Amino acid sequence: MRQLRFYEKNPTVHKAVTLLFKFPPDIRTVLAKGFCAIAETEFDAHLIIKDFKRLGAEKVLALYKSQQKRREYDNDPYLSKAMNYLMILNPDQQFFLSVKLLDLIQVVRDFMILCKKHAISIQMSMVEKIASTYVHFGLKEAEDFLLNARTLMERTFVKAEPAQQKAQAPVNNNAAWESISNEGSGMRLRLSTDFS
Repeated sequence: MRQLRFYEKNPTVHKAVTLLFKFPPDIRTVLAKGFCAIAETEFDAHLIIKDFKRLGAEKVLALYKSQQKRREYDNDPYLSKAMNYLMILNPDQQFFLSVKLLDLIQVVRDFMILCKKHAISIQMSMVEKIASTYVHFGLKEAEDFLLNARTLMERTFVKAEPAQQKAQAPVNNNAAWESISNEGSGMRLRLSTDFS
């Protein structure tokens, strides 16, 4: 029987990591950057990782392996950094960050669904703006930003050519869309008031 990976020990952490890996690489990188920014702001993860002695032998060995590019996600520097941050933090911090990541994923996923609905390609600058808004201002502001984007898109695309838009096949339609949509539906978790 194989030993559980560090992120598989808590169902919420496992769900967040699994869902993160399902995104296309460019969007996954943006999500990982946002995750790293939260870990650095909330828990000083960038400082903890510099002090190997405090981490313990098991985590130091895992960090060493990551520098050797032995893990599947080590080819993406931001994803590797995010996973290392997640690994070095204690279980409560992992849970907190995973809930934050799930909320960030939900907002980005909502944007992707909106793009698919209107048959337009995903603009990475918008994904980055949504992630940045979430990281710096929180979930409510990111959702408000998305709501404004939705209103603008519907005004632009519904009035422009409603019949043509309905008939046109969505751009970027691939298995990742369906997998993210199916796996992510109903997955948002809310933090209790003492975490807000």
